[in-house]
Amino acid sequence: MKKPYLYFVDYGLPSTQPRGYVFDMSTLQVVDGPFTVAHGRGSSRSQFGVPTRFSNASGSAASSLGLYVAGATYSFTGNSGGRSYSSIGLRLLGMSSGWNSNAFARGVVAHGAPYVTPTKAGRSEGCPAMEQQRAKRLLPKLANGGLVFLFAPDANWMSRDPWVARATNAN
Repeated sequence: MKKPYLYFVDYGLPSTQPRGYVFDMSTLQVVDGPFTVAHGRGSSRSQFGVPTRFSNASGSAASSLGLYVAGATYSFTGNSGGRSYSSIGLRLLGMSSGWNSNAFARGVVAHGAPYVTPTKAGRSEGCPAMEQQRAKRLLPKLANGGLVFLFAPDANWMSRDPWVARATNAN
């Protein structure tokens, strides 16, 4: 870890509830949160539900759980409701082998999106997207060495992802 910042998302909550936080791990303080965060459209049947399906596969449009290291920021371009938009993007390198290790190849990134508001988040292509203004403020803090952790109370993942299983077995 090169930077003390951690972006944490609790996908055990619906997208109509704030479920994202950014922490400064050096001071053990909450930098921002809770706030709404999108999940992949392949992770839930309804637009504003709780995600229950997670995948590392290309084309799944699902969110991928586990630990990521934040890479560089860049100018992100997306589509929502048939319209193009631009925002800041943050490249993510999946560290949870078999769970999110294809994230970079899949184009799963953190970014700002117009379909995320303070009260609800639409669905992404698997990205943990946040409000655009919040992304402009937070993603540079995480860039080039911060951590991202996408969590859900998924027993299969929790028992098999080495980053989680190691912590669970230590208790």
